[in-house]
Amino acid sequence: MAGLVLTAEDRSYFLKLMRRQINSAVHRRVNVLLLLDDGWTPAEIAAALYLNESTVLEHRALYAERGRAGVEALAYVGRRSPLDADQQAKLGMATIPLGAHQAG
Repeated sequence: MAGLVLTAEDRSYFLKLMRRQINSAVHRRVNVLLLLDDGWTPAEIAAALYLNESTVLEHRALYAERGRAGVEALAYVGRRSPLDADQQAKLGMATIPLGAHQAG
């Protein structure tokens, strides 16, 4: 597995991403991929990062299947709005009255 996980461009991108404040799940995935790319085995990574080996393999598969976008995407996308499109449009046009402090 050594050195054949990431493209050079993606490795550079992920190294820069690790220096920024990112979601912890994304950070963990990127960390796993960088260690795989450095030649660590899934078992070594799992032990060092307190993960299951299957999780390490899932992160590798996610990158192989969906690339950078897959690694950075979060599984949770939110719940569906209880408002229909018409209600959402009306809500967007509504104004919120100012409170006493804001009105002066």
